[in-house]
Amino acid sequence: MRHKVLVETSVIVSASVHSTRQDLAQFKHPLFDRSMNIFGSLRKHCSRKIGLITQTIEKEASRVLEKAIIEELEEDVDLTMRSTLLDLCWDRMEDLLQTLVKESLDQKRVDEKFVAVVCMYKDLIDRASLATPFTIRAAVESTIKYVASRRFRRLASRIRQAQSIRDLSQLTRLRSPSQRPDITDQFILAEAAYLSEKYNTQEPTTMFLASTDKVFSPILRRDGSILSDYITSEILKRLAVYCDWPDRITRQLEEICN
Repeated sequence: MRHKVLVETSVIVSASVHSTRQDLAQFKHPLFDRSMNIFGSLRKHCSRKIGLITQTIEKEASRVLEKAIIEELEEDVDLTMRSTLLDLCWDRMEDLLQTLVKESLDQKRVDEKFVAVVCMYKDLIDRASLATPFTIRAAVESTIKYVASRRFRRLASRIRQAQSIRDLSQLTRLRSPSQRPDITDQFILAEAAYLSEKYNTQEPTTMFLASTDKVFSPILRRDGSILSDYITSEILKRLAVYCDWPDRITRQLEEICN
């Protein structure tokens, strides 16, 4: 089984925003450590050409890098220092990109996958609109009588409702327009789906999409275990792409490659 990892914009930017220069400023992105892990693993196994990137991701990373840096800086940083730090992080990003293989794409097939992605998220948004506390409670109460005695039915219902709300939390985020994927996000997912199809026509391949974005990767508990992966599971089922956090993919790669 071959393994490939398409590294998404959020991971590249998170791993690029970092400075240890005492003469300038010391800072790093909150997700820097989690994102850098995967680049270390991809470099370690560079001969296998596991890490991938597309032109869409590269352009998007370049576009959002400056904003990500500014968010980490103190407000009183002068323009000259800001420019120097931007150059420093830009150089970091350029170095990270050398780890990845830029993929050529069949635009017609990517466009077809994009339609599938748009339809999938429309379906998920419709489901999210129906997954209200009221409908969840009604669904639980309609089934709980078959699995719990009358004496413990109320307690069991509360427990099951809380569990259902947690399980659906990745889906119900889509009720908020600000939490939905934009066109670029959906296009990147379409590219990942195309690459999964392309490589699997050659030999069995597991296609990962490394992302820190919850419209792709599962919501995790503090201990790193999965709290909700409703959207992630739907992406895997429909598009054959395994979306996950970069550090979790890193652990899988190390187990596979060693």
